[in-house]
Amino acid sequence: MACAYNRTGNPDLRLALFGAGQKLLLKTNDFYANEGAFAAALDKIFRTTAYSTHVRTAFYDQLAAGTYYDAVSDTHNMTTAMYIQAKRDLYISQPNGAAWELGLSLYDAWSVGAPTALWADAVKISLEQIVLGEESDVLGLAGALYGLASAGIECDPLSGPFAAADNLQGLADILASYQIPSSGGFPFQYDVVEGGSEFLQETAYAARALNAVDRARFFTAIQHANAYIVSVQLATGGWENSVGDLLGERNVITSDCLTALEMTMPKSGDLEPDGRVDLRDLGILSQNWNRSNCGTCNNADINGDHTVDLVDLLLLSENWMTK
Repeated sequence: MACAYNRTGNPDLRLALFGAGQKLLLKTNDFYANEGAFAAALDKIFRTTAYSTHVRTAFYDQLAAGTYYDAVSDTHNMTTAMYIQAKRDLYISQPNGAAWELGLSLYDAWSVGAPTALWADAVKISLEQIVLGEESDVLGLAGALYGLASAGIECDPLSGPFAAADNLQGLADILASYQIPSSGGFPFQYDVVEGGSEFLQETAYAARALNAVDRARFFTAIQHANAYIVSVQLATGGWENSVGDLLGERNVITSDCLTALEMTMPKSGDLEPDGRVDLRDLGILSQNWNRSNCGTCNNADINGDHTVDLVDLLLLSENWMTK
């Protein structure tokens, strides 16, 4: 919903987001780890820190102190390590899913400024335990990579299927190699790369992961992934997980696709991004002026040519003060 609002500026969506935010502020013991990113998104929209602060202090800080009561599982004195283990236990028979889930959880903790060390360690372990050739191997790699790269945490796998990679860039190179050349989509399993094997969730998270690691290096791959996502959007505006999926349109897949497009295809000049092109964005561009070979340069390299220059300023000016 936050991504849809950032794209459209629809006042009804803003009102709905405000209501959802009020409910979030009332939470005390029934948090989910994926609410960190939502809190951060609300902060950007409403120009506050209240949502992130609440999630951090009422959830993450209490986990860190071992004083959190988790009403979902009826567990007293839950710690961060206990919460992480509970998440891992959900995927005992599907280790690839654990890497994805914990990667997103790391991103959520980082989004609200919570401690990330234990989350990052769990992601690295799960990354080494991915089983290639089984379901969700691509999604597991993408989720883990997205969380680590977003939080700025380097990774050199010591074992497992990605031990040959020395860092995040090496892991991203592997992920990019799974892209299906004929369409730009990503498959459910790494070794199924013919056309017609694309899955939208894998494609959306792969685009987000590559963007987080190095937008400039993977700019073409990200563009192709986004083009595929847009090409299979349903007439209703939503998405299936794969073309002709018997389950049909699914809200969670639509959310994943919208989030990927919002994060990796921001409006030209919306560098923050918060759905507006204003002085905050001009400030980001000025801080990175004349920088080159700096990845995304904090999104200031709008045209992806590895340099922040007059071209980027002109692109920003095209949408100046728009929503």
